[in-house]
Amino acid sequence: MATALGSLTLEQFHDQYDSEAGYEFWFGEVVRKPIPTWLDAILQTQLGELLHRLGYYAGSELSLRTDKNWEPRPDVTGALNLELPYPIKPVEIAIEILSDDQMKMLFTKCRHYVRIGVSQIFVFDPETHAAWEWNRTTDNLERIQVLELGNGARVRSMRSGQNSTTGSPKTNLRLTLGNGPYIGTLTATSSYFVPCGVAGSAETTVHGLALMSRSRELCHSNSG
Repeated sequence: MATALGSLTLEQFHDQYDSEAGYEFWFGEVVRKPIPTWLDAILQTQLGELLHRLGYYAGSELSLRTDKNWEPRPDVTGALNLELPYPIKPVEIAIEILSDDQMKMLFTKCRHYVRIGVSQIFVFDPETHAAWEWNRTTDNLERIQVLELGNGARVRSMRSGQNSTTGSPKTNLRLTLGNGPYIGTLTATSSYFVPCGVAGSAETTVHGLALMSRSRELCHSNSG
């Protein structure tokens, strides 16, 4: 669970913790984030890759410096515009990965994300593969089956039996981007990436499942 470590000014926090991963500044206190498990770390990487493929700048443990009293480091951040060295304006997406014993702080954190202007807030559970989005109207997390992002990208998963090899759930995926849909199947396989210019399909795992898409679209920026 997240742990408060003591009181510091923002300047002292930057001096002592800018080079350290896993620490946040909460209204004068240093808070240590939960130490990630393998599942947490893998999911964090996968979600960052997914946001990148959907047209966002994506980063892990990025310090959001939009509020001098509260500097969180979301597990994954997505932004349509790149601010260097840190975001000082609200970003589009903040993602938190659920850890043991952090639900109360997670609700507080989601409300602070709303307060500083983050457009969309998602929570993913690496154990159950459940996902939630923060609803501003109900002031609550709501379970989602469709990931609908502010840039028009959409990921929908539909349970459809089990993988015959692993026994794990098989999921069909429809991923819609601005230039047309990707259609593929989600299975519990390991990930690989096809380099640009290589014919065939590229595969990456997303939330413990695998996303198939064509390498032609993934390498569009390098074509011609």
